[in-house]
Amino acid sequence: MKTAIQIGVANGDDFVKEFILNNKDYYIYLIEPVEASIPLIENSYSFTENKTIWNFAISKTNGYLTFYTDINEGGNNQVASIYKNHLMAHQRTLEQIKEQIVPCLDLNTLINFVIKNNEIEYLFIDTEGHDCDILLSTDFSKLNIKNIIFETAHSEGALTSGGQKLIETTKHLELNKYKSDPDSLFKNFKSFNWNGNIHFTKNP
Repeated sequence: MKTAIQIGVANGDDFVKEFILNNKDYYIYLIEPVEASIPLIENSYSFTENKTIWNFAISKTNGYLTFYTDINEGGNNQVASIYKNHLMAHQRTLEQIKEQIVPCLDLNTLINFVIKNNEIEYLFIDTEGHDCDILLSTDFSKLNIKNIIFETAHSEGALTSGGQKLIETTKHLELNKYKSDPDSLFKNFKSFNWNGNIHFTKNP
């Protein structure tokens, strides 16, 4: 069975779910730091037993981090990030923002010591502005991830794509034998935002 990982799942109703629905030969690890979203994910993925759902964050190091959600966390309009200004850019006032401390792991620890399987077919990341930091801190020489799809819509700050951090992330991936895939199979998925995500594949 092939392995997929999604980091930042929200309510679980997105193109990743669409992919898993149509590819029953995958076991997926679903990682979401917002506790109130876990029942929504369980409901979204009730169609398969080939899953593990974890309630923690992925970041640059192991430990704990400060995380921000709106006070109505877990709903369909959930906004959450390690950056408070990300929520404010999404029209949340300070009174509507909830601060909490959540446990976190880096990507190498997650794959090598928790999942204990470094053969990953797909890695999906959507962490509302933290995607590039996660990838830049990852030692890909110890991993075998064939496809990486991550959000770029906030790579230069809330609601701002592109920028130096995305350039550095692209270089980091290219140095580890990845290349951008403009013909990604996900561009045909109705819930895939091609303008806000990028797909890298590993060269054979």
